[in-house]
Parts: sequence; C-alpha cells; structure tokens
Amino acid sequence: MQCTCSLKSNRGRKVIKIEVCGIAVISFENHGIRVNRPKIYAFIGIANDQSKGQLPVDYAKFPLAVYQDIIAFQNISALEPTEKRVDMVYLSGLVRRLLSRKSGLRKTPVIQIGKLWEAGSWINKFCSENDCSLEYVANMSVYYIFLDLLSSFKNWLLSFFVKPKADFTSIWYPSEPESAEMWLNKSSEMWAEDIVIRGVIIGQIQHIGPSYSEILASAEATKKWATSLIDRFPKKEELDKARSRNDRLMSLLGPSADFRIQNIASFEANMPSQDPSSQGFSKGTAKNSLPSRDNPRLFIGSNVTLGLVPPNSKTGDFLCQFWNSTASALLRQGADGTYRVIGRLGIVGDGEAIDWDMPMDRDAFSQTSKGATDLTIDILTLTRLSLDTVNLPGTP
Repeated sequence: MQCTCSLKSNRGRKVIKIEVCGIAVISFENHGIRVNRPKIYAFIGIANDQSKGQLPVDYAKFPLAVYQDIIAFQNISALEPTEKRVDMVYLSGLVRRLLSRKSGLRKTPVIQIGKLWEAGSWINKFCSENDCSLEYVANMSVYYIFLDLLSSFKNWLLSFFVKPKADFTSIWYPSEPESAEMWLNKSSEMWAEDIVIRGVIIGQIQHIGPSYSEILASAEATKKWATSLIDRFPKKEELDKARSRNDRLMSLLGPSADFRIQNIASFEANMPSQDPSSQGFSKGTAKNSLPSRDNPRLFIGSNVTLGLVPPNSKTGDFLCQFWNSTASALLRQGADGTYRVIGRLGIVGDGEAIDWDMPMDRDAFSQTSKGATDLTIDILTLTRLSLDTVNLPGTP
C-alpha cells in the first residue's frame, strides 16, 4: 500500500497521491481519528483534479460531493480491476459511514480508592483487571477505606485552591440508519456513471410467496408459507435447511424490524407489483404495512435460498451477492445476455446471526469463480444497493 502526501501551507491546497485508496480506507475503518473528514482525506484525498493520480483536499465540499469524488476516483484508480470491483459495494457503504459518523465526549469516571465493589472504586477497577478473590478484597478493604478517607480529605483541601477540571474522552456513537434524503439527492451536480462492481450470482427465484404485510397481518399466510416449504423440498436434508433459514427469516420480520427491510425495493418505476406465482396467499393488511409498490415479498430460490425480494420480482430473476455486504441485487437478463440491476433484496444464510447473509469468502469473487459477474451501474444504483450495509459500533 502506497500513500504519499504533498502538503503546502495550511491555507494552501493540499494534494494527496494514493495508489490504492480503497484498501487504505478499509484497513483503517475503525481507527480512532475523531474528526471524520481528515480520516477520509488522509487515505484518499478529494476530487479528481484532472491531474492523474492527484486529488486535492477540499474541506468546503458537502459529504455527498466528497462521497461521489471518492467513488469516482476508486472506479478509475490504478488498482487491479478485479480487486477494486470486489471492494466497491462495501467501500461505498464504509465511506458514507465515515463521513457521517457522529462523535461526542464522555466524562471519564474518577477512579477513587473506595469500598469493596463500589462503582468507580479503586478496588473495583483493580480486580476487574486482576482476578481477585473475595478473601483478598476483604483483607485489603480496611486499609483502602482508610486511604479513601485521606484521599477525600486531600481533594477537599485542594478544592479551595484549584478548581478540578472534568476529564472527558472522545467517543464514537453507534451507527444510525442512513439518510436516503442526504445520499440519494438527485439534484447533485455530478453523478458518476459506468461504475463497475463484481458480484456472484448464486441462483434464481423459483417461487414468490406472501408479502411482508401479509405475514404481519395473517397467521394463515404464515402457516401457508411454512407448508409450502414441505412441497418445495421433499428431501429431508433440504427441508431441514429450509426450515432453519425460514426461522431466521421470521425473526427478521415484525413491526420492530422495518429498518432491516426499508431498503429492499425496486429500482425501476412502472413495473408489475407481483408475480403470478405469489397468488393464493391471504390479502390481510397490517396496521403498519408498507405501500404495495414498496412491500417486499418472501421468496424461495435455487440452492435452498430464502429471503425478501421487491414486488417487481419474477420467477427466473437472478440473485446476486457482494463481498462483505448484506445487500444483494435482483438481476434481470436481457435478450443480449447482459444483466441489469432492477432492485435490492435480502437473503438469509446459515449460522446464528439474525441478519441478512454476508459473503466473506473473497476467493468466491475471483475472475474464475462460478457465477462471478461484473455489473456496470451508476452511483445512484450503487448507493441504493449499499445503504445501511456498514454499521460501525459505538465506543464501549
């Protein structure tokens, strides 16, 4: 990884030359630089300045423009084509998170020499770092209670001469749902076209079931969906896998789980709202149901794939996943054999995590891997695919 910086004066223009910006940002995604933009600029720089390989840093730009510049630069960078295409969906989500991540200050608790397990006491801290026995703590408690009194008296005396300053620590707040209004602003002056991303096609839709709202509103629809698994998977091994994945799918649904499905939608307007294969389920309406044009539907795909698809889905549509991302794309093949992205879906996988499946095997996205395919999209589609796919934890 090579990152070389050429800096002028503080008020002059800064130029950063970077060979592999995507790798740099991903490698340092959670390091503790508290201000968002310097962290981004330190590894990427901003805006293509018509001088190949050099990017001027512009602190006056809004986060959306910064994000667009980074993706545009990554798309034309000198990085090996396959590598940058594999990274692109994850990188786009990560860059937006780093640009919008919120920080704050937390008051650092004063460590006192105190009684036994009193919160904030010296003994409490000491024994949380060193496996203390209760007998050990009991033997030392009288001594430290005495020291606690002396310490309190000292602090009381000093308070007449020196006003103690509160000690604060910089912290990160946990990620919040991303703002579509902020990142999908079509009035922006520049939208990068012809961005190439690498995905893996894992199968096709074989059956489309009830909508999300119907599952919430009707026990009959839920029961009928579970019964359909028996008809679709006569082999015990496949049925067991389907039931296990369906349990995780049901755990993702519910009134409190809307944030997990809000980005599952069609990317194309004026398309049919449902596939004929979805007929036969109850048409109940949940109190918090989504509009029909945005109401995702349960589906069964090849290779015992289950999840949610947008309402414009049809049997035969292709399912495409991306490296290190919970987002999946719904593809439709044209007469010329090329694929176009028509929506975003969610796929449940194996394991204990109650979340959409996230492929982590990078080798599965190599040039020779089965199902690996390159898709050419614009930055608007890339953003819709990657919204809320990167969630950074807060400072413990």
